Amino acid sequence: KVINSENGIIYKNYKQYGDKFLQQINGEFSYIFFDKTLDVIFATRDWIGEVPLHYTISDENIYFANFVSDLLVNLPDLKYENIIAVNRSEVVEINAKTKSVQKHLYYNFNKEKNEANYENLKIVAKNIHDLLFEAVRIRLPKNSKKTALLLSGGIDSMSIACIVSALNSNIPAYTIEVASQQSTDLVRAYKITKAFGLDHKVINVSEQEIIDCVKEAVSDSEIYHMYNVFCAVGMHKLAGVLKNDGIKYVFTGEGGNEA
Repeated sequence: KVINSENGIIYKNYKQYGDKFLQQINGEFSYIFFDKTLDVIFATRDWIGEVPLHYTISDENIYFANFVSDLLVNLPDLKYENIIAVNRSEVVEINAKTKSVQKHLYYNFNKEKNEANYENLKIVAKNIHDLLFEAVRIRLPKNSKKTALLLSGGIDSMSIACIVSALNSNIPAYTIEVASQQSTDLVRAYKITKAFGLDHKVINVSEQEIIDCVKEAVSDSEIYHMYNVFCAVGMHKLAGVLKNDGIKYVFTGEGGNEA
């Protein structure tokens, strides 16, 4: 949810300490605050971009919402192309009077200062292992009955499966199968769950089910590039099964959630 703090604690600390303060926040959030003394609206998101935040500026008003659909529903005359996303790690400051916008990244992945020494790959591999293991550990809910792993059979989800199994082997893995095709990924997923001792649930969907849910999947995920739509359709079908099974938290190996 969007946090609109009455006391403006995040904004006040940002004004005092700058980007370094935002870099220290550990968690998922979207945040907006209106500084009435300066007539400035301050908005920002968590560094990895786990919580969405969008805005649009009209002649008279500025609107914020987590999801594009919320803006479109509440503003019938609004066009999609006039909706702007606050990017991950981005600070947006809007002058409420002039509607002028200033933006910058408080954390830039492309300017990471902690460069790795690739001459010793064993050390690099250990650092990646330790960071990824810790990232999964702190995101692992205490209630494992509501947690699952989405396993595609690829190296990303396999890596997370290895870590999850070491932390809690009671967490089930879900794999989607389209039209009963025994794909290479599915075969690998079988082998991975067997090796790590995880309960494996294969969800089979027909080609027609995939076709029928494309429009809804695009609307729900709010993404439109073809490759992402391909992923969204599969995730959409899996989400329905997960909901029916009482699952509320999933690890995916996609990168964003674990990074």
